[in-house]
Amino acid sequence: KMGFKYAVVGFDASDTTDLTACCALMMRPKDSRIYAAHMVWVTEASLKAREIAGDRRGRDAMPYDKWIARALMRVSPGNIIDKRCAIPWLDELRNQHHIYSIMFGYDPWHLGRDNMPVMDAYKGFFGAQNCYEVRQGAQTLSQPMKELRAIYQANELVDNSNPIAEWCRSNVMVRTDVNGEIAPSKKDQDEHNRIDAFAAELDAWVVLKNHMDEYKQIIHWTAPDKGDEKPSET
Repeated sequence: KMGFKYAVVGFDASDTTDLTACCALMMRPKDSRIYAAHMVWVTEASLKAREIAGDRRGRDAMPYDKWIARALMRVSPGNIIDKRCAIPWLDELRNQHHIYSIMFGYDPWHLGRDNMPVMDAYKGFFGAQNCYEVRQGAQTLSQPMKELRAIYQANELVDNSNPIAEWCRSNVMVRTDVNGEIAPSKKDQDEHNRIDAFAAELDAWVVLKNHMDEYKQIIHWTAPDKGDEKPSET
């Protein structure tokens, strides 16, 4: 209903313990804000392990069952998440909401040369020329992290108050190197403080900012008029 047509996608893959997350960032003409849709995957085995152990708090002491019921999180069978899991979700964005995913940012650590079948699937979906490695060091992520923080502070990112995305953002600790550049890390180095939805969002932002002019041309960007009001969605 809001007229989104094209998305830039970030993907943070995992193996067994962490979550796997995907984030689609979108903009629309005459609107300076950035809109985010997230999806997160968890293994069935990790949920069953908590159930068998009698842990009523839920995995990571968070309401995963409620998030699954709200369709904010999906369960991957077995104990390993198929790293191609984002493709069916992106197909749904296209088929149900007419949003086309046109660029893909990913961490090459999990989707490198040893995962050629997975990368072939994403290159087939996006086109090889539209897939971009986002290396997870401070040299790549420092400035984009600072920009995202400014976007948050200005209330310029709209995600329908997605509780998983908010939780992951709250778990991010800033790691600073000797040059003053920053990169994300888990708060208190606690493995239960998941940051995967933020990592996917950051990867998407790196690609979007690097191709902002091209993206604005694709969506036929028009600068906001002084009299234009921002939409009320939050």
